[in-house]
Amino acid sequence: MKQLREVVFESLVKNLGVAPTLLSRVEGNEPIVIELAGGEEIYVSFHEKKLHTYIEMPFRDPRVVSFKAAKFIEALANDEELFMNVQKDKVIVYAELGEDMTHLERKLSDKFNTFNKLAHQLKI
Repeated sequence: MKQLREVVFESLVKNLGVAPTLLSRVEGNEPIVIELAGGEEIYVSFHEKKLHTYIEMPFRDPRVVSFKAAKFIEALANDEELFMNVQKDKVIVYAELGEDMTHLERKLSDKFNTFNKLAHQLKI
């Protein structure tokens, strides 16, 4: 089984075209935090042979969540691996991957894309 840093590196660099110079050094299988340009954070970790990833998207005005609810529901309806939690000042979208460990990097890249799109929706 690949280490977490290898999976994340391949997902970001090879699949999404992120420059390797933008990545910090990651050791072993420690959980990884990826900070997006807008301040959102994506967390990635391995637990019991499953990859867990989630994004925390802060918001200032709770009405924004109501206005964008249709986009979030559409994303949840199109991806059965996604779960969402709305808190007082942030939205958390969570995914657990690992039933099929083949193509894990591609699946993680797809989740990163979805997270990025949802974070963008919350801002516009």
